Amino acid sequence: DYSNSPPYNTTIISDILNRLTDKSTYDKRLRPKYGAEPVDVGITIHVSSISAVSEVDMDFTLDFYLRQTWQDPRLAFGEYFNGRQKKKIESLTVGVDYLEKLWKPDTFFPNEKKSFFHTATTHNSFLRIDPDGTVFTSQRLTVTATCPMKLQLFPMDSQKCKLEIESYGYTTADIALFWGKYRRDQGQVVGFENISLPQFKPVGYKVNVTRATTSSGSFFL
Repeated sequence: DYSNSPPYNTTIISDILNRLTDKSTYDKRLRPKYGAEPVDVGITIHVSSISAVSEVDMDFTLDFYLRQTWQDPRLAFGEYFNGRQKKKIESLTVGVDYLEKLWKPDTFFPNEKKSFFHTATTHNSFLRIDPDGTVFTSQRLTVTATCPMKLQLFPMDSQKCKLEIESYGYTTADIALFWGKYRRDQGQVVGFENISLPQFKPVGYKVNVTRATTSSGSFFL
């Protein structure tokens, strides 16, 4: 019942947000737990639509919500006093422009051809910070990705299109990608069961987390 609860002191909330990213104590250029164990970064996607599959260009276009979560202990916050009453903040839901002040994973799509974020009527993004420093982001984007096809049996063929997600610069020593909001979660793509296409019939999906080794190091894929 919010009617009996005193409102948050927004001045204090603003002070907390300013303190969390004070440049004298927080350097967004450094990942959480720098020099120690890698940062666990959970990834999930909610598929809104597959707007196109092209046999000519051998690609497909996916509209989805990319959700990422990780813990940054430097962003942990506790209770505060609202007058004489101690008040607990369950979480901080703030404008996405605050994300620019934080360290964030350098997630990208290796097989992307083109992509864009949705910005009508504002940037379609969400940011929440929990008291223990857990960060949760959600961003809506559209990605066109390559999909090599074997068309020898066309039109009675079956094709597999994949969307690859990887850390661009951080190796497995710095970032450990996993599928789900929590480690215990099972790999799941939300919204896929509602997908329909005029010339194709979606039959399923598979989530696979692997390591890719390049001259720059080992990366989760």
